[in-house]
Amino acid sequence: MSAARWVLLAGLAVFLVTALRSLAGAARARGDLAVPKGKASAGIAYSFTGGMAPWKKESAKRHPAVYALGVAYHLGTFLAFIWLAFVATGVSLPAVLRPLSAALLGATALAGLVLLMRRIADSNLRYFSSPDDYFANAVVTGFHVLAAAALVRPGAIGALLVYGGLLLAYIPVGKLKHSLYFGPARYYLGLFYGRRGVWSDGGGARWRSDRQ
Repeated sequence: MSAARWVLLAGLAVFLVTALRSLAGAARARGDLAVPKGKASAGIAYSFTGGMAPWKKESAKRHPAVYALGVAYHLGTFLAFIWLAFVATGVSLPAVLRPLSAALLGATALAGLVLLMRRIADSNLRYFSSPDDYFANAVVTGFHVLAAAALVRPGAIGALLVYGGLLLAYIPVGKLKHSLYFGPARYYLGLFYGRRGVWSDGGGARWRSDRQ
């Protein structure tokens, strides 16, 4: 096995160990001691569906273009990781998918660059940003670019494997850790509001003012 693949495996091992440790800590969270007034299952279902709609989020509703760029950027990250897995395992897919995926990754890398430039240019965003905010964006955008390059130039595959390993090791210790807590956070949010009877099971949120 090549040195690049060893780096990828080492990064994956660091990611899995730290991720499992973090998620185990989240699973030990203390439950709500209040008397149940609604269905927890309904709240959880809504939290992962209607509760994520852009029109339910004030910032996304006011900035639809930025929201769309963010969605594209995240989808590109998932696509890059999928291709990283295929490249690392030697899985062969139809050749036509490679240039198509490379083009998509180029577009999502551009979306990430626009978001980074916006963070730099906007004084309000700069005020709330830490160095890790800029670093995380730059690192993930670079991942998109390198994945796109590896899809059309086999010589870049080794660099992608090393980069991917380092990125996996970085995820649990930097800003990108939010990717680990996304699922548990949405689960506990839905559990809390569903159990309190605030989120209904009718396919949308309904404020139960009579129960507050």
